[in-house]
Amino acid sequence: FQAEDGIRDAQESRGLGDVYKRQTLREMRSYLSLASQNTQDDDRILDFTRRASRAIDSYTRRKFYPERKTFKFDYAKSDEVRFDRDVLELKGLSDLNGASGFGLGVLFLSCGDDYNRSPYDRARVNSNSGSLFNYQGTTQQAIHADLLLGYHEDYDYAWIYSNGTLTASLASAITTASVSASSGENEIGLSPRYESNQLWKIGSGASEEFVYTKSFDGGSLVELIRGINGTVAHDHASDTPVYVWGVEPEIKFATVRLAQWQYEQAQNPIYSKLVTPQFGTIEMPFTWPLDVQDKLKRF
Repeated sequence: FQAEDGIRDAQESRGLGDVYKRQTLREMRSYLSLASQNTQDDDRILDFTRRASRAIDSYTRRKFYPERKTFKFDYAKSDEVRFDRDVLELKGLSDLNGASGFGLGVLFLSCGDDYNRSPYDRARVNSNSGSLFNYQGTTQQAIHADLLLGYHEDYDYAWIYSNGTLTASLASAITTASVSASSGENEIGLSPRYESNQLWKIGSGASEEFVYTKSFDGGSLVELIRGINGTVAHDHASDTPVYVWGVEPEIKFATVRLAQWQYEQAQNPIYSKLVTPQFGTIEMPFTWPLDVQDKLKRF
């Protein structure tokens, strides 16, 4: 997430960063056991959640949300290109220094030597295809790859079908969408299916678009920020399915827990005490909660 400054970053770079890993306000308020009428700290809660999300990205040196970008790689092997980053999908690839499209149908994505694990870090050519990577003039920047970046250990289930669709066509310039009613469950049995602060995927193939749900009226209308995280706003027909990004469960827990800790520290700071012969008793603020650190170690 790029969004310590929130929506301003989205408007400038069309990438909302932290917004997509942070929990919805409803989830955070529930975790903090805040009464429905106690709303004076809502902005602070979202800010702490955003900061926690960004801190986790920095600590793990990973991004736990999808972002589409194009990169150039040097030619190193005729049957393999290494991306050196977390890749969820390969959207397009060309060799011969970007001059020639390479068929994705002859490529296998893998994480090291494991073809069944995501995120991926390389693409390999099917040995029976007769195809090979090539270059012209120089091996530098010979391969251009359109990548969907991000970390998710089970990407096949990362996008959760809301069990809902657009109920009216959505032109590329429109920022308010009409969707199936919020009541009811998504494909994994969770309700409500739509909320504010969600990352959606609408459309597929060339018209695939990521949008951010800026606000939701609880019924059928949602205000969107269109074409974010490297995607472009497209026209979408009525009945287009809506998918919601599902964050890694342990990252979701760590974000909520760290945001809670920051929120409580701001209201009533807790310090640890260190006794030294030279300086006597020194009060030091606690570091991150141990359960958060334990959850993040393997990432």
